[in-house]
Formats: sequence, C-alpha cells, structure tokens
Amino acid sequence: GSLNIGSRPAKRKPKGGIESLRAIPWTFAWAQTRAHLSAWLGVSAGLQYQDEAELNELRAMYKQWPWFRENVDLIAMILSKSDFSIQKNYDEQLV
Repeated sequence: GSLNIGSRPAKRKPKGGIESLRAIPWTFAWAQTRAHLSAWLGVSAGLQYQDEAELNELRAMYKQWPWFRENVDLIAMILSKSDFSIQKNYDEQLV
C-alpha cells in the first residue's frame, strides 16, 4: 500500500491540478525535491509593476526597507537553490 503521511488527502479535488494541492504534507516534499514552492509561489504577482514609477518605487523600497530587501534576497536565494527541471518532471508525472 501507500504511506499515509497526512491526516487529509493530498489534494482538495482528486482530479485537480497544482492549485488543489494541500500544503501538508507537500511542503516537506517540495523542500526535499528542491522545489521550495511554498516559499516563492505568488511572489512575482506581488512584485509586478505597470510603469517606470512603480519600478522606481520597488527599487526605493529595496534600498530603504531592510525587511523588504531581506525578503527579496531570501526569495532570490531560494530560487537559486530550486531545480526547475525536477519540478517540471514532477508536474508531468504526478499532477
């Protein structure tokens, strides 16, 4: 049989895609496969800008706000450790 590593099903909808996955127990699996999905998913949507003024505001935030800078730097570090070829294979095989 299969090993039950959580108290609930891994997906909210059995035929759903990645959006239906539950965080538990997947966060551990994502770390083990170097996906770190729960750390970076959605960041690009939060950092989008529409024009030069908004880009300059993000740059100013990075320079002036240590917390914001630390978060951006941590995301960059996590992405540098992510192996997207492994993630692509998991997506094709499992999702």
